[in-house]
Amino acid sequence: MPTSRTGDGLSQESDHAIDTAVAALKKAGAQVELIELDINAEGFMPTYFKGLMSTSMYAIFDGLDQHRDKFSSYVKNLETYAGKLTPQDQVNAEKMLAKLHQDVQQKVFEKGCIALVMPTLATPYFPADLEATPDKAVQIHGKTLSSTNLMLTPIWNLASRYPVVDMPVELSDKNVPVGVQIVSNTYDDLNAFRVAYALSKVIAPLYRDGRFPDFRNAK
Repeated sequence: MPTSRTGDGLSQESDHAIDTAVAALKKAGAQVELIELDINAEGFMPTYFKGLMSTSMYAIFDGLDQHRDKFSSYVKNLETYAGKLTPQDQVNAEKMLAKLHQDVQQKVFEKGCIALVMPTLATPYFPADLEATPDKAVQIHGKTLSSTNLMLTPIWNLASRYPVVDMPVELSDKNVPVGVQIVSNTYDDLNAFRVAYALSKVIAPLYRDGRFPDFRNAK
């Protein structure tokens, strides 16, 4: 079962969450190895957004001119991509998707592994109102990263044939949940849930002393 990191682009908390998940999976009997996917976040996101807008997402903006004043900055940012698309943008997105698919298959699933485990976010610490636009940024290891590069989930939004289960594995020093993504092979939802279930049985509980919310109906 491979795990994947993003080098200096991870905060200490996100990096530690991967170590926690790896240790727990090994405790559950899994064989784990570290791999490096050929993904550059700064180059990925612009192509991803254009690829997303080249498909059905474009229809979201059709007929919404009268509601433009209600758009969040995130939606307005997506709209800028929608208005500047070219046929080459779709070609580029398809090429990137094919490259990602080949990379994951060769390094993970063709080797007989059942899942890939990787961080969900580059850092758990950013303002709640920090919208996913290129002009918003935070610092990690002294390096300024735009908020669009903090999210590691869009990879699988584009490669949507891969099922993903996102799972918190520990609390940071500031009691913020920090999680990992469990990615299984194309259309193999069951293995993603199997790995997540096994992981849930061996990690320490995130909340103790009745602090975990009880969602049952109370009389």
